[in-house]
Amino acid sequence: MKRNDLSQFTFELVSSGCYRVHYFTEKRGDFWVYGIHDMLIIDATLHAEVAKAKDIKALRDIVKRNGTHYHANGKEF
Repeated sequence: MKRNDLSQFTFELVSSGCYRVHYFTEKRGDFWVYGIHDMLIIDATLHAEVAKAKDIKALRDIVKRNGTHYHANGKEF
């Protein structure tokens, strides 16, 4: 993970204080989807002027650990 590189993530505001975050892998194209209510991690990544690599890794780990995993073709694992 590079500093300030959020290219593998998409963020969708679902409601006040909740973002749906998609994390995409580069090689296989798999992706994870998770609704995040922790605004501290959102502020440290999406809303930060320069997101730190450790915060991006923390966001990735949260999404991969708690989110739903999908194949590149959109089917759930």
